[in-house]
Formats: sequence, structure tokens, C-alpha cells
Amino acid sequence: DYQKANESYKAASSVPSSKMPKLWTIYRECYKAIITFHMYAEGEGEEWLQEGMKLLSKFQFWKTISKDVIESKFLLLQAEYHAVSCEISKARASFEASIKSARD
Repeated sequence: DYQKANESYKAASSVPSSKMPKLWTIYRECYKAIITFHMYAEGEGEEWLQEGMKLLSKFQFWKTISKDVIESKFLLLQAEYHAVSCEISKARASFEASIKSARD
């Protein structure tokens, strides 16, 4: 249930220690981006797409700092963006690149 997942994200983000960058922050933000793109795809509003794009930009920046850790997640989120934008061939290519990156 993506609504409950979003509420859990908000609760975890409200804890003061969540503001300090940690490895698990990457996973939390990745899950949040997946949630936002899903909520947009379900017709919950344009604000979900805007939030997803902000998170995608964050991952694009993080990828420049640590490609090995971030690249597969960035490609996954890029695929989600292409999927909700009805760019099916780009989505497929990004999903496949994400899988390859995660394996490497």
C-alpha cells in the first residue's frame, strides 16, 4: 500500500537523526522516489511527479559523488520516470541498465 508507505517515510524522516547523511538515507530516498512516481501514475496529482523529479535530481547529483553506490538506483528511478511519462522503450532500456549496473 503506497499510501501507508508514504506515511512511514514521513515518520522516519521526522526523526532528528534522519537529517544526518547515512548510507541508509540513499535507500530511504530511493523508496520515496518509487512511491512518488507510483502515486503520480495512479492519478494522485502533479505534485507527486514534481517530488519524484526532485528526488531523481538528487540521485543524479549523488551519482557524481559515488557512482558505484548510486548508479543502479539512479537508473531504476530514471526508468520509473520514463514509465510514468509513457516512454516505454526508454523505461525498458533504463530498467535493463539498472539491472546490469546492480550486477556489476
